[in-house]
Amino acid sequence: MSEDTVHTGSDSSSATEETPSREIKATTKARFGVVETVYFQQPETIPVAVDSRFTRWLDSEEQPYLRQAKIGQDWQEVDVGWIENLPVSQLVLRNDEGKFQVQPTPEQRALVMGRILELAILPRPDASDLTKCRTMRSPPKRETPPLSFAVLRPGQSLRFEPVDANRLVIRCRSGIARLTLFAIPA
Repeated sequence: MSEDTVHTGSDSSSATEETPSREIKATTKARFGVVETVYFQQPETIPVAVDSRFTRWLDSEEQPYLRQAKIGQDWQEVDVGWIENLPVSQLVLRNDEGKFQVQPTPEQRALVMGRILELAILPRPDASDLTKCRTMRSPPKRETPPLSFAVLRPGQSLRFEPVDANRLVIRCRSGIARLTLFAIPA
């Protein structure tokens, strides 16, 4: 029997009647799974939905990183914690705004619903910038702004596999928003 299998059942030498043995494949890798449904419905129609269900085995033995943070109006790096030097197999971001303990006034609701998170990626430095020798007469180095690619409205979440999590930045368009971040190593 290989070391990847676990034997269950009785030993035939000690059993009075023969009991079939079962071999169960033991897993030595971590995995993550996703079960989600996204639907759209117009008034007086049947909803249209897309289901997604999958499991993925991971190569890393590193623990996932779960963090709650407050995000202000200035761009800040997306913190993936101790897996910053590893590939991230799945990054889940959730805007935790929009939950009320009491019935809000229309002004309070508008204020909270304006706490939209914006996600962007920092461009890679231009290769020609790395090889050029700068002098005091060189024009000032032009900083390229982050390239926005997604928004998270209050209560919404986003799940994806980033190519390079270390180049991701985030900000709140208005005020301060609460964020939950879940980074799973590859």
